[in-house]
Amino acid sequence: MAVRRHIEVEQNAPRMKAARPRPQAAGSHSAAATSPALELQAQLEAEFSSDRRWPPAATLAFVLATCGGFWSLVAWGVSSLAG
Repeated sequence: MAVRRHIEVEQNAPRMKAARPRPQAAGSHSAAATSPALELQAQLEAEFSSDRRWPPAATLAFVLATCGGFWSLVAWGVSSLAG
């Protein structure tokens, strides 16, 4: 199975290399291309910009419960290992 895959990869290597675009430096006359990362950031900003936010008290309670639970587990693990 691995040998067959290796042979397939070697046979397709020239075609795969030809399909790969070569990076080019942008010149002053080049048109600006939109970045996929910037598009994703804009979509996320639009999605998360709603007014549905947690109240500060709920956020504090969540952080305290999460961190408290983690450090309690760490303390229990250390005390179990220490004897």
